[in-house]
Amino acid sequence: MTSTHQYVSGDRVDVPEQVFLGNVVTRSGVGVVKQILRQKFGNATQKLLIVEVDGQGERKYLSKNVRWIGEPE
Repeated sequence: MTSTHQYVSGDRVDVPEQVFLGNVVTRSGVGVVKQILRQKFGNATQKLLIVEVDGQGERKYLSKNVRWIGEPE
């Protein structure tokens, strides 16, 4: 997945399932960006999105791992 959109709070995004040791921890779904954080990863700074996923609570994703699907409502 490629991140070319400049995310803002309220954007609707499609998020992938999260897997840990081969087990699905959370299902894929559609969510709303609640907060945008910038975190250092080595020499680079990447955007970390806090996403409220429909019926599943908040999750954290790197912006490159989600797909933008709509403007804030």
